[in-house]
Amino acid sequence: MKDDLHIKNILNSLNERKKELNCIYRISEILNSNDQPLDEAFNKVIAIIPFGWQYSDICSAQIVYNDQIYQTPGLTVSSCKQESMLIIDGKQVGNLRVFYDLKAGEEYLFLEEEQRLLNTIAEKISVFLHRKKLMKALADLEQATQDYRQKPEWQTIIELLRRTDADNYLRIARKLMNYLFWIGRTDTECPPAALECKTRDIEPEFLLFTNKPIDRQDKDSLLEQSRKIFLLAENNLDDDEILLNIQKWLQEDKVSF
Repeated sequence: MKDDLHIKNILNSLNERKKELNCIYRISEILNSNDQPLDEAFNKVIAIIPFGWQYSDICSAQIVYNDQIYQTPGLTVSSCKQESMLIIDGKQVGNLRVFYDLKAGEEYLFLEEEQRLLNTIAEKISVFLHRKKLMKALADLEQATQDYRQKPEWQTIIELLRRTDADNYLRIARKLMNYLFWIGRTDTECPPAALECKTRDIEPEFLLFTNKPIDRQDKDSLLEQSRKIFLLAENNLDDDEILLNIQKWLQEDKVSF
């Protein structure tokens, strides 16, 4: 009799391990797909998780991530639950929870192995989220690189100056405006899509502001004027001419400094 009970316990334990392994395998298949949208992956994982638990028929799962909740339809939040954190770069970004839907008077206990299973699933989800994050960052970088490659070289230089050296950016804009006046290109209207860059939109006193220090309160206004100047140049000069002048002025500033 004892031997029969012992064999039954062993078989039950093996059956539970089989359920856990099958659960892990199916979830791993889902999370290893890089092309799968996050919502779709999470909903599939939620549907699989209960089958890895001892009492699957009353088990529900829930993922909380970025203020979004993915859970088993009809989930009932109860005090009988297990929980594990989702972590990316050492910071908690969400939670994975499993609940038993208990009726009055019922009492079920989770197995220790089930907590380890939940922790393993949470780790796999965290890796999946981290990979998604890295892939998005890489895609953004590739897009930014492509955008820069598509731009004329002088625009890349000007954008870099605007971000890192505003004073030099403004100096180049002033010299470019003076150059446009000198060659008589400031009366030319921009094409319809760029009407904001007409000469009349550029304040006259800006042209006289050549070597004076720039007051902080005026910088935002000057940056906007400079943007219009570069737009005006883009529509009245060819890219090589703009680039040669910018390179010359940067070299002159470097020598004078």
